[in-house]
Amino acid sequence: MRIPRWSGEERPIGLYRYRILWFRVLFVAGVALAFGGGYLVGDHEPAVPSSAQPDATQGETSEQHACAQGSTLRGSDQEDGEASGCFGTLCEFEEPGVPISAAERALLLDEAVARNSALRSRRAALAAEAQATQAYLDSRRVSLDFSKTGFVEALRYLAEVTDLDYGISASARDLVDNERLVVSLRVKDVSVHNALNLILSCNDALRLRVRGGSVWIHSSEDPEEQTTAIYRVEDLVDGSARRLGGHEVDGELLIDLLCEELPDHDGYLEFTNGVLIARLPPSQQARVRALIDRLRSGTRTSAQRPAWIAALEQAMATQRVSLNFVDAPLREVVRDLQVRTGLNLVIGSDVDADLCNVSLRSRELSLEAALSLIVEQTDLSLRLSHETIVIDDCSHGDRDVSLEVFEIRDLSTWLDHDLVEELVYESLGEEQWDGPTSMQTYRGQLFVFQSLAQHEAVLDTLAQLRVSYAEGAADLRR
Repeated sequence: MRIPRWSGEERPIGLYRYRILWFRVLFVAGVALAFGGGYLVGDHEPAVPSSAQPDATQGETSEQHACAQGSTLRGSDQEDGEASGCFGTLCEFEEPGVPISAAERALLLDEAVARNSALRSRRAALAAEAQATQAYLDSRRVSLDFSKTGFVEALRYLAEVTDLDYGISASARDLVDNERLVVSLRVKDVSVHNALNLILSCNDALRLRVRGGSVWIHSSEDPEEQTTAIYRVEDLVDGSARRLGGHEVDGELLIDLLCEELPDHDGYLEFTNGVLIARLPPSQQARVRALIDRLRSGTRTSAQRPAWIAALEQAMATQRVSLNFVDAPLREVVRDLQVRTGLNLVIGSDVDADLCNVSLRSRELSLEAALSLIVEQTDLSLRLSHETIVIDDCSHGDRDVSLEVFEIRDLSTWLDHDLVEELVYESLGEEQWDGPTSMQTYRGQLFVFQSLAQHEAVLDTLAQLRVSYAEGAADLRR
């Protein structure tokens, strides 16, 4: 069983298959025999390998995975008789013409190295400036108190207190003006980065980008410059990384995991011969590198949890509150709890806080228990995001999901992989698999995209299975 990434839809299947050497050998031999041993291309020239083709053909001869659009390019989708650029099919190339000399080849390589070095230098300078700006956004702390404040006015305030340049793209400005976006937010001592993300949460189409020393607000419609990067991942595919404490994947699974990690990407991903080729914006390339590093090292997601999550969880578990509300608007309840606890507690932008009323009376509850009662009564949900406790619409759930890989080889000796997935699925509950979540198995490993809290629940389920089996085996030996 496989839990789909998009509920209710068939998951797009990308073209990320291996180049099968023996298939090509047999195919070429068959064609050669059929044509009496002639060449594949032309009458007198040998076929040109695909790697020798100009860059302009790459968009048509690559196996591309466009999961952001939910579509794929595949040779079988073309009419019979058309040339296909997909792996495992015969591609027709033009005759190479006059062979290139060693001197010409060296000259072209020298020019390419010089051009590439200059390009890398320019990008490195911009990246260094952007990195410094990002570090400032993460370290600078601010407090905000907005009540139906205009979006642009809220940005102006941040520009004044942080001394940074802020910009809004044309499409983002149109969205702000057309929808008359306002910000209602009261938080204290949060990073500027988290403050910006909380402000942008008033509309899901808004995006934050750092460009050099400036902070820009874009809409989801704005294109972002893309770069091409090549990652060598042979150790993940052949099991070498797993023997050193990491994990093991094949090409298809790796692309799958990257599409889970980058659900909105508009570039392409291709795997071939132990190499991953990714054309994506720089910010998404960083996430590709981070995911590959996690797979290679076996680092658990829980080890990378921000410190503020543990601090909020500790505060929710230890702080005690009393509730005495009779048909009180949710906004008043949240404001009262925020004042009494000193914590950042906000209401999601999709929740009409004036229409949600709370009637509760209890003494000396933990804040966690009190909030659970409030969201249960108002049919809302609770999540931790950007140093705040957010009461939000249930359809949003916990959108901060991450990949965790669980070892289940010991369970595989007595449980089928599909059954392990089914047991984990049922233990978390069907409602926890809505939104950007998924689960699949590969060679005794369980790959799960879920929230941090649900990763803990998966660990609990697997622990119960192991203990139950061990206790049952002990009973049989008696």
